[in-house]
Amino acid sequence: RPLIQFLFKATTNGRSAAKTREAALSAVKTFHKPKARRLFAGLLPILEKIVEEESILPDQTDEDDGGGASSDVDATDAVLFLKGCACLTGAYLEGLTSRNTRKSANQPSEIIDEAFEVAELLHDQLFPLHSLATKEATQTQREIFNVCERWWHGNFDGKGQLITSLVSLLLVYSLNDDSDVND
Repeated sequence: RPLIQFLFKATTNGRSAAKTREAALSAVKTFHKPKARRLFAGLLPILEKIVEEESILPDQTDEDDGGGASSDVDATDAVLFLKGCACLTGAYLEGLTSRNTRKSANQPSEIIDEAFEVAELLHDQLFPLHSLATKEATQTQREIFNVCERWWHGNFDGKGQLITSLVSLLLVYSLNDDSDVND
């Protein structure tokens, strides 16, 4: 929860969460391999646990014993953690793209394995997030969409793997009744 507090909820020394988040993302844009490896290696175990336990899904029990609210809070926190991972990954990719002027258009850019693993886990959550239909889930999906798009445009290794669900979901959105809003 510290990452969620830091990026989305906390106010530190009179600084809003948005300003704190922007400062953190700006710092991540400057990360080189060693710092990026530590960042993504730290995110991976938590992200893997969220995916494995399907923590983004709210409690589906019919009993009204007061326990459901805690589960809903945990599910919302899990979704916000995914969003935080997507924001951090997107910032890292943006920094790499801005520094990576030497690549040729046909040659994929190298990326650290840990960042790819995080992006792949996020990509795999696109459809489960779509099924939630909450504001937080939709915002998180958009952040993951941005990561996949940056990955594609940055010509990073594994870009084909990170576009499959994205294209399918974009088709689903375009076929919705409110497709004008989604465009």
